[in-house]
Amino acid sequence: MKKSSRLVMFLTVFTVSKLFAQVGIANASPQATLHVDGAKDNPNKGAPNATQESNDVAVTSTGRLGVGTITPKEKTDVRGAISFNGQAVIDKMGSGTIDYASFSPQARIISWGADTSTNGIISF
Repeated sequence: MKKSSRLVMFLTVFTVSKLFAQVGIANASPQATLHVDGAKDNPNKGAPNATQESNDVAVTSTGRLGVGTITPKEKTDVRGAISFNGQAVIDKMGSGTIDYASFSPQARIISWGADTSTNGIISF
């Protein structure tokens, strides 16, 4: 009886820990499924402040990637400059926009789409 009780307890703890598993790298208090503290400056408990968060990388349980943020609002959310050394490819068969959103209302820089108005071509 004692062995089965221990087994049930172990399986319960293992299952619950898997449901709420978060991995922190250089971080004692991860705030996302995977949370890397680049400067090793986050607090041991609770969420980092804006300055501490600015050097973090996070992957959420929904698959969103945040660079400089632990709460990405899009599939990839980069808070800061992006540098390309090579080709950046945009799926021309899909549709989307590139917006400049540092002020309200945001300014549309590029839009593309596969509908009849743009016919899959980038428009300015």
